[in-house]
Amino acid sequence: RIIEDRRCRTDRGKTGSHKEEYFMYKNEDSDWSKTDCKDYCSDNFWCTGFEYNPNGDCEVWFYDSDKFEVSLEEVNGAYCYWKN
Repeated sequence: RIIEDRRCRTDRGKTGSHKEEYFMYKNEDSDWSKTDCKDYCSDNFWCTGFEYNPNGDCEVWFYDSDKFEVSLEEVNGAYCYWKN
């Protein structure tokens, strides 16, 4: 499920936390593109989805979701992809 202009959220609608629900790859540290983020998630069985945000940061989610939620508010340039 691909959702543009929305951010990935936990089943309770929360943002999640680095190392608890996802791994964060900051743009200034990794310089990943949206394609790099998607490919990394696709190549790893434990990845449940990813978020690419307007800052160029990549969140690779491993959160075991039942609902695969996204943010209610629009975030221009954000991209959430759930593998479900």
